[in-house]
Amino acid sequence: MARARAAGFTWEQIAERAPGYTRVHGAEAPEVLFNEVAVPRCGLGEPYVSWRCRDCEGIVLDRGPYGGHPVDTEPGHRAGCERLGRDITGYVTDLLAEHEVDARVARDVGDDLDQGPSPARPMHFDGPALEL
Repeated sequence: MARARAAGFTWEQIAERAPGYTRVHGAEAPEVLFNEVAVPRCGLGEPYVSWRCRDCEGIVLDRGPYGGHPVDTEPGHRAGCERLGRDITGYVTDLLAEHEVDARVARDVGDDLDQGPSPARPMHFDGPALEL
C-alpha cells in the first residue's frame, strides 16, 4: 500500500483495486483498508502508513483517507514539494465545489462589507456607548 501511495494513488483508488474491501460497520472501503495496513504512531497511538514522496524525497506519515488538509494528513513532505502542492490544489478545489453555495454567500457578504451598511439596512447599536 505504501508503494501505491508513493506512486500517487489515492486511498480510494487503492481500495477500488484491492479485492474484498467494501463498506464495513459504517466505514468506507478506503478507511477499512487503511485501518488494516496502518501502524500506531509511537507514543500517540495515531495510525499511519509511511512512504517516501517521489517528488520531494521526504518521508511522509500518511494519516489515511479521512479528509482534511494535505499538510495535516501527510506530514513529512519537504518545502516546495510539487505533489503536496497538487494535493493542496485538489483539496481546495473539491472543498470549494462542495461548498459552492457557501462560497457565493461569503462573496456576497464580503461585497456587503466592502460597501458598508446599506440604506435599507441601517446599522445601529443598542448597547452602552464606548468611550475611547
